[in-house]
Amino acid sequence: MARSPLATSKEIFEGAGVTMKPKTSRLKEAIAKPALTARHKKTRYEWAENNTKREFSSVPFTDECRASFDGPDGLVLPARKKKQQGGGGVMFSAGIIGDTVVGPCRVEKGVKMDSKAEVYRQGTHYDSVDRLWSVIEDAAKKIAPEEVKKLTCSMDKRLKKLLQLHGGA
Repeated sequence: MARSPLATSKEIFEGAGVTMKPKTSRLKEAIAKPALTARHKKTRYEWAENNTKREFSSVPFTDECRASFDGPDGLVLPARKKKQQGGGGVMFSAGIIGDTVVGPCRVEKGVKMDSKAEVYRQGTHYDSVDRLWSVIEDAAKKIAPEEVKKLTCSMDKRLKKLLQLHGGA
C-alpha cells in the first residue's frame, strides 16, 4: 500500500481491506453527575429519611466555582495551571441563607457557585479579571429572593423523590 499522508483513517483501512465503522465523536461531554454506588444510595436514602421534617429555610447553602475569561466548554479535560490561550479567571463562592443570597465572595488564589449561565451568556469572553468579577457580582444581584426561596422550600419535595428512588438519581 502506498504511503498517503493526507488519507483519512477510513481510506487507509479500506485500502488495507479492513472493514471499519468510522468514529464520529472524538471528545465526550462531561458527565452531569458522578456514578452512585450502592453505598452512596444507602447513605443518601438514610440522610433523606432523617431530614424530611427539617426547616431548610434556616440551613445555609454554599457553593464555589471558577469562571474563566473564555467561558466553559463542557468537556472533561485534565487540569492545567494556565490556559494555553487567553488565560486566567476568577474563583468565587456564594451562599443562600433563608431567602437571601450572600456574596459572591472572591476566593483568594490557591483556595478552591454555579450561576455560570448568566456570566457566560451568549458565549461571552472576558479580557480582564476586573470585568469578569463585575459580571459575577451583577449575576448574583439578579437572583431574585423568590427564586432563592423556591430552592430552599423545594427541599422536602427533593428529599421525597430521593426516598422514592431509594437513594438513587
